[in-house]
Amino acid sequence: MVKVITIRDDVYASLYKIKRTKNMSFSEAIEYLVSLENQRKGKRTDMFVLAGSFSKNEINYRLLDKLKRGL
Repeated sequence: MVKVITIRDDVYASLYKIKRTKNMSFSEAIEYLVSLENQRKGKRTDMFVLAGSFSKNEINYRLLDKLKRGL
């Protein structure tokens, strides 16, 4: 789905610079900025995207246990 938005010229220039520097589409650049903002605010939504994406054979339980204990 495509949506049309209106932004100021200075915002467009900043967004274009990010897009060009990171070789992204405008949508990817906006998504990148939103994810940075979520990380800055301490939101953990990205972790839940991974839920169920690993099989039991792919999980390193020793490493997971160390991470849980903070080692």
